[in-house]
Amino acid sequence: MASCSSLARRMIAAELFSDLGNQVVHLALLAELFFRRADSTADLLLLCLIQQLPALVLGPWAGRRVDRMGPATGLLCGSLAKPALVIGLLCFCDRIAVWGLYFLFMIASLVFLISRLAMTPRIVAPDRLIPYNALNERVALGVGILGPVLISLSIRHAGTGISLGTGVVMYGVSAILIRGLPKTSDSMSISTPGHITAWPQCLVRAYVAPLMDRRVGAWVRVSAAAIGIGGLLNVAAPVYNHFFFQGDIVAWGVVMAGYQAGACLAALLLSAMVNRWRDFTLFRICFFLIGMGFAVLAVLPNLPLFVLAMADCGWGFTMLQMLTESRIQRDCRPSRRGATMAALASLRGAGLLGGCLLGGVFAELADVRETMIVGCLASVAGLVLIIRSPAVFGKESSIGRH
Repeated sequence: MASCSSLARRMIAAELFSDLGNQVVHLALLAELFFRRADSTADLLLLCLIQQLPALVLGPWAGRRVDRMGPATGLLCGSLAKPALVIGLLCFCDRIAVWGLYFLFMIASLVFLISRLAMTPRIVAPDRLIPYNALNERVALGVGILGPVLISLSIRHAGTGISLGTGVVMYGVSAILIRGLPKTSDSMSISTPGHITAWPQCLVRAYVAPLMDRRVGAWVRVSAAAIGIGGLLNVAAPVYNHFFFQGDIVAWGVVMAGYQAGACLAALLLSAMVNRWRDFTLFRICFFLIGMGFAVLAVLPNLPLFVLAMADCGWGFTMLQMLTESRIQRDCRPSRRGATMAALASLRGAGLLGGCLLGGVFAELADVRETMIVGCLASVAGLVLIIRSPAVFGKESSIGRH
């Protein structure tokens, strides 16, 4: 069997190509359904809804499936399903068919995500999870900085069809890399069968259980708060580009490259900052910087500052995501990794959808700058909650930390 380091490199490469394919699909649909139309906020909200709906209603099912079939099989199924569905997007022009295929695409992406989170602790030692996650983000985001710019240029000059074709190639490479991951330990993840509860009750338990869990509840609550604020930015930023920069797809690619650059910087600094500061301090820094990014966008609408503010938000959101994700992977029960990661995906979907709906309402009823002010206030609220509960994050050793 391959060594853990080689398996980790293979996993990083597989996720990299999958993420590049996801960028192609998302930018292509965003260009066709939003930026190239005069009044299409409803389509943008529908796009955000479809992105989060699978995690909202199918997260518990996906978690159980991953626990039963093993994360390696889940990764392979997700990687093979996504290119097939992208080919379907190329073949069908009907709007209903496009929305239906995109919904299935997001289900496949959900299975891939949960499987990837469940696979990581199998191939990485617990004390190496933060360095591994940081390295994973550095590789993905380092390559992804130019990704949005190049993809947007491809969409403008070569067309949506050719761009989606490159996405199919990316997913094919990802599937080839995943075939080398081990399946011998999949039986460890098979959970003990129990009684089947009603679906609404299952969903409620999926949301409440991780929030109240003594092992991972604190990290899940911070992650959910950050994701909710990120959902607002998911809607506010494209509307901001549409309003101030006429929906220029290349300008949007530059803005997304700025976000990726900030995220890459967070990945570079994560290990050093975790060794120097407590989680409590890092959470305060992240929420403060995210609030500053929203404030800059509300006050000074110009492209260079738009890019810098998005880079600032990319740093904060990525730092929060990597830190909370690593802590949850470390502290959750091994026999429940798939279910825990599915619950986390469900909560993220709920947070993103709630933020998207809030951003959409404010974008329709008020000026887009006021939407940014709401994001700033939400970040301040998150900062205040962190400041008022330092004991929750005081379990880490204080040696060499501030």
